[in-house]
This record gives sequence, C-alpha cells and structure tokens, in this order.
Amino acid sequence: MQQNPGLRRQLTAATAAHRRVVPFGDSPDVGVGGITLGGGVGWLSRKLGLTADSVEGVELVTADGRALRVDDERHPDLFWAIRGGGGNFGVVTRFRYRLHPIGPVLGGVLALPATGEVIRKLVELADAAPDELSAIMLVTRLPPLPVVPAEAHGRLAVLITLVWCGDVDAGERVVGGLRAVAPAITDQLGPRPYPSMYELFGGAPPSVTNVTHSFLADELDDQAIGSILHQLDEPNLPSAQALAAVELRVLGGAIGRVPVEATAFAHRRRRLLCSVVAAGFPEADADRHRRWVASLSDATRHLAKGAYLNFLDAADDARRHEAYPDPTYRRLAEVKRRYDPANLFHRNLNIRPAETSARR
Repeated sequence: MQQNPGLRRQLTAATAAHRRVVPFGDSPDVGVGGITLGGGVGWLSRKLGLTADSVEGVELVTADGRALRVDDERHPDLFWAIRGGGGNFGVVTRFRYRLHPIGPVLGGVLALPATGEVIRKLVELADAAPDELSAIMLVTRLPPLPVVPAEAHGRLAVLITLVWCGDVDAGERVVGGLRAVAPAITDQLGPRPYPSMYELFGGAPPSVTNVTHSFLADELDDQAIGSILHQLDEPNLPSAQALAAVELRVLGGAIGRVPVEATAFAHRRRRLLCSVVAAGFPEADADRHRRWVASLSDATRHLAKGAYLNFLDAADDARRHEAYPDPTYRRLAEVKRRYDPANLFHRNLNIRPAETSARR
C-alpha cells in the first residue's frame, strides 16, 4: 500500500464528522498502512486498543501475484501475521476497519517542571487511570512552539499530550490529579474535537534528522529517572537546534485485554513504551547526537523487555527478536514460508521464511 502521510488526518476528520473514529496514532504525518501493520499505538490505545485491533480484514497481493481477501475466516494465519508483523507478507491494497463511537474529547497539552518526583507521579497516575485516558509524556527542554510560553523555552519539563475519551466531567476529575502534581508551566487542556489533536504542534519545523532508541518496559526506576534528568541537563546535551528527549507512553487498558496470541503484536502486557530521541540536528553533527542517544539508552537498558516494531527499521535487524519473542517469531516465519518463500518482501525488519530462518 502506497503511504500517504496526510491520509490518517483526512480519514480521522471524515469519520469524526459522523462521530466515529479508527484509533490511529498521534502523528498526522505517518502513513495508515505502516502504523496498522506494525500494531499502532496512540492517543486512544488504552480505550480502543491498537490500530491493528480494529482491522476486520484486508485485501493483499502476495509475492506470487495472487490478490487475496484476508480476515478471520479467509487465510486466518495471514490475518494473524499482518497485525503486528509489518510488511513482510505482501502488499496490502485495502484495509477494512471497525469504527468506534467518538465525541468531543478532553485533550491537549500540559507541561510540568521535570523532577524525579514529578516523573514518577505522572507515570503512576497515568498507569492507574481509567482506560479513557491515554497519555504521552516527553521529558525535554521545552522547544519554541506556540503551545509553550516564550519565557519557558529551554526549560526542562515534562510535556504531556493526552486524550480523555469519555464523560468530560469525569475526565476533568482524572486530569485534575495530573494538574495537582506540580504548578503548570503551560496548561492547554480542555474539551475539543478529537481531530484537533493532530494540530497541536502545527508550528513545529519538519525534522529531517532523527536518531531514536526505543524499548518496552514495565517500570521506570529511580536509576533510570536519574540518568534521564542528568543527561538532559548536561553541558554535553545535543546542540541547541536539536530536540533531545525521552518519550514515555503509558500502555495497558484495552491493549492488554487482547490475548497475547491473538495477533503478532506480542508485547500486550508491557506497561511502558520508552524512546530516547534526538531530532532536528545538523547533518554534520550527527555523530554527537548518536553518541548521546546511545549513552542514555545504555543507562536505561536494564529496564528493556522488548521492542515495538513501528519504532524500529531495517537498520535495527539485530533487534528483530526483541520485537518478536521466540514463539511469535517461529509462527511468523512459518507464515512467511507459506506466502513468501523467496523472501521477496525483505526491505523491512525482516522475517525470514521458516526453512532459512536462523537465530543470530
């Protein structure tokens, strides 16, 4: 399926006009096909599950040119594999999604000063919140964005984007717990149409350089929090032009209620998705930013319990089995053998066909 970066925003706006939604992610500039085949984590995940969980069927062209309709009844092995196994099995030309009711949400941006206690408390509250709340936290020096007051630019903070998709009064009470953690640097939370969430960072410049290391975890301990705060506050912080950050996505809710074996997304019981990010730096300064990401990733590596396919790419081949635990990988390799035995679809985080699959 050809990727259209604006399609997700267009589709969300069109369905929301009828008070319906597909739970895509949180970026308007990522294609529909990629996020769906890799799983799909975003602002509605705790309430509605992964994007892949809303797929009812696809049309797919296999390596030998067959056009298949794939769902729970037709080619169920392939239907299992494409929901989390990425583009390893064919070219998806059409998705059929289940739509979910959606009305106005409580959402937007909240920024609080970054301290160890603030980070710990925010993660704890977001993890314990009802499923209606999905939160993404960015520990960073606040960038010069329209949602950030000018006097706070460069201040170390936790920048939270969140969506409450339920009764707004109940959401205000839950969000009030987050607001109470520390005095807000900026608070732009309120009722809004869900599609407007994609417009929050419309003033951000395009990022053409990006180094990211992400992992799934069950906790964020004091050692990791200390390393995050220390390395974001060091003189050797990546250049002023770059965004240097640690992103924390609190999982759980509807993601974890789907049986692990139901799809190829195998990390449903994990509680956190963590990413160390440097983006928007000059090409000539890439090595320094890679070293910074590697250093902070090493300092938090003890928490890692897997990886999320959509935050990896073909260059991360050595991490393939972090995305796919052994039972999942063996099952995927067998599906690959049936539908793509010559491994035509290999320009990805590649699943080898079963007969040539080798542990490395």
